Amino acid sequence: MKITNSKYFYYLIIVISFGVISFSIYYQLGGFRELTVNAFDSVDYAMAGVDFKGKYNDPEIERLYGLAKDQVATGKVKGILGLVDYVDDDLDENEVHYFIGIILLDKITELPPGFKVRRMASRGVLGITLDVHPLVRPSKSDIEGKIYAAAQEHGLQVENYFLEKHFADDQLVIEGFVK
Repeated sequence: MKITNSKYFYYLIIVISFGVISFSIYYQLGGFRELTVNAFDSVDYAMAGVDFKGKYNDPEIERLYGLAKDQVATGKVKGILGLVDYVDDDLDENEVHYFIGIILLDKITELPPGFKVRRMASRGVLGITLDVHPLVRPSKSDIEGKIYAAAQEHGLQVENYFLEKHFADDQLVIEGFVK
């Protein structure tokens, strides 16, 4: 018995198999979950952290994030890892302005060296919860665009910064504060 199928048939089978596998992985990682903007009542956060302004790929960002993460992991500071991303038109295309630190859950007596406390309060918050794997998360600009669109739809304005709450189970919550 002779097989007369051409090599293109086998290429087609490979491409279809690859597509099915990719689709399955993307689905399992949560890539098709709908992003919904939720409105929350007033909030008042105290956040201990360090201000950073510079290139978005600066290794200093990872160092500061790691320092905050160690403080939470060892229990020295009880809180949630946080990052405030300022929307600043004066920055160059590849520059960022962050406040990297810990959203405090308890009163503390001692802060890590160089950490300062900032209060963030708002009469309302628009937030998106991302419980998908980091490999398939939408971009920050897509998420911020959804928050801006929801604010405009409800006749609200959002402050010029977004708060990211990073949880241990790779869950991420991004909040825009209502003016």
